[in-house]
Amino acid sequence: MSTARRVAEIDVLIATAKRLVDEKWNLRALSPHIIGMAGEEREAAIGRLEGAGLNRAGEKIELRDRGPDIVAERDGCHWHIECKGAGSGDDGSVRETFLRGLADIVRYFDPPDGVEYRMGLALPDHPIYLAQLAPLPTAARRALHLWVILVAESGVKWFGPEESIERARSRRRSVMDYLGR
Repeated sequence: MSTARRVAEIDVLIATAKRLVDEKWNLRALSPHIIGMAGEEREAAIGRLEGAGLNRAGEKIELRDRGPDIVAERDGCHWHIECKGAGSGDDGSVRETFLRGLADIVRYFDPPDGVEYRMGLALPDHPIYLAQLAPLPTAARRALHLWVILVAESGVKWFGPEESIERARSRRRSVMDYLGR
């Protein structure tokens, strides 16, 4: 079992969406993974989402049951972002969640004609996810316009299709070594 902390998918979604709003992106749709949550847990997740301050004056964000977790637009550029959390399961379940995230990216890949299009995979800065990202070929990330978005306590970090994820792994490893973990 992993010793990394649990991070709910809704928290990854909120942190990523806040970063987009801070950078003046217009959120068009959110698809928080709340299907299957118990009533109280579902209401708490919706409350956190509504309390996150993601709406700008006059902007309507559509809540969907399906599709990319975040759809955003700015100056003719479109984002479709899939968010995944890190549950309290074993390392295998975190790897399975990662693979489901990649499958969702492929399923939602439908770039509109004539606009810049970006796919994003937003994940907690978790050692299992970082290990899974390392062998992901740059050619595949480039073909899918896939950005990797790592959500950590220190903030949200973006890695474009050409940027090395190994850099994120080594940075995390050196910080963890420094902290003695």
